[in-house]
Amino acid sequence: MLVCLDRKVVSLFECGEHVTRATQPHSRNLTAPQKDFAKQMTRAGMKPARIRSAMLLHFGLRPNELPALQKVQNVVCYYRRTKLRGSDTTVTIVAAVQWLAFNGGKDEQEPFTFGWDLDREGIIVVGNGSGEKPFLVGFPPKALLSQAS
Repeated sequence: MLVCLDRKVVSLFECGEHVTRATQPHSRNLTAPQKDFAKQMTRAGMKPARIRSAMLLHFGLRPNELPALQKVQNVVCYYRRTKLRGSDTTVTIVAAVQWLAFNGGKDEQEPFTFGWDLDREGIIVVGNGSGEKPFLVGFPPKALLSQAS
């Protein structure tokens, strides 16, 4: 049972199902200033949950006035993907793994990649993380491997 003391409205729920004629409480959308704040914090590297918490102090909100975490996540993820080019796509990961592949000419402290599955040209095969195509790649520097042996 949810009770709104301001409006004197009661909503009844039974096992996750709404049983009154009143509509379910809606999550608040982010206002334009909140979206701008979320974008600014995203550029600074903050995660959505911390951005949502920071909105309490920045905007002087009460906890029940905060937008849902999912709404903040949507704004942050969309902004990161479209404006900051911060998507972790398979193509980007595969390119990074293959660019850092071991070729014998790396510095002692420079990291390189290695994997257990290579194609015919000797290029690391990067899987998708499933059982059939596992994603197994290492990123150690030469110095670390020298210490291990």
